[in-house]
Amino acid sequence: MARGKASDSAAAAAAPPLPAAVPPLPAAVPPLPGPTRLPRAFTAARWSFFCATVALAIGALALIDQRLMGLPFTYDGPNAKFAGRHVTIAWCLLSPSLAGESVDSRCGFSLAAAAVSLALSLVWSYVQVLRRNPFKHKRARLADLALAVLGCVWWAVVAALLCVWTDRANRGGVMRASWRNGLCCIAWAAWLAFVGLAATSALLVSAKSQGLFDKWAARSQAAKAAKAQERERAKAAKMQADAAAAEAAAAAAAAAARTPPGAGDDNPFRQGGADAA
Repeated sequence: MARGKASDSAAAAAAPPLPAAVPPLPAAVPPLPGPTRLPRAFTAARWSFFCATVALAIGALALIDQRLMGLPFTYDGPNAKFAGRHVTIAWCLLSPSLAGESVDSRCGFSLAAAAVSLALSLVWSYVQVLRRNPFKHKRARLADLALAVLGCVWWAVVAALLCVWTDRANRGGVMRASWRNGLCCIAWAAWLAFVGLAATSALLVSAKSQGLFDKWAARSQAAKAAKAQERERAKAAKMQADAAAAEAAAAAAAAAARTPPGAGDDNPFRQGGADAA
């Protein structure tokens, strides 16, 4: 009897400790409505249009300065010191022809147009950073829309003028026609970028789009909450499974400790030897 109690106590000591109480599975609770936020895709589209306006303005400045403000030629004059050298003189290649004088005001206006566009883009970005979320501030939304519309009108006028000047220069046989055509393409691409920026800004001002953004944000928040609840439920289920496995192992160890040695042995030779002894 004492031996059985000792074996029980030894089995209890050898058994693994039971885990702490496992919390019950969380119930599915609908998420509470949070603050209004702009969808990430919408915000990414807005900043993509902004980056396009900045990049195109810088590209226009570089193209005009490097390709359309100098007239290259090979010197073949009387001075033997400069014979055969490649020389570049100041000449606006937006001029209608090479026969008359250089119309430097056209290149100057083109540079100023790109600089004004770059300034508009930087002011627009300042409005975003200043208010952080223009969706929540009416004045910021209106300023956002006004800057984008101003950029659209500005580039529409500039692109039309550049196309007219490019056509006249190409007809006059002025060199580097491909670079002038590229400048026109850049101007219309900048106009399209400001159009996209104005369209997204108009959505911010519209009351219907505000309701759409609210539904979009609520749906995104509900999806995130559902995923978090699913992770919690899976974690709790795993803890319950581990606890059940630990309890089964402890019960098996206790049962093995209570069984006397040789009780389940079916070997007749071993049993006979034990009886003879």
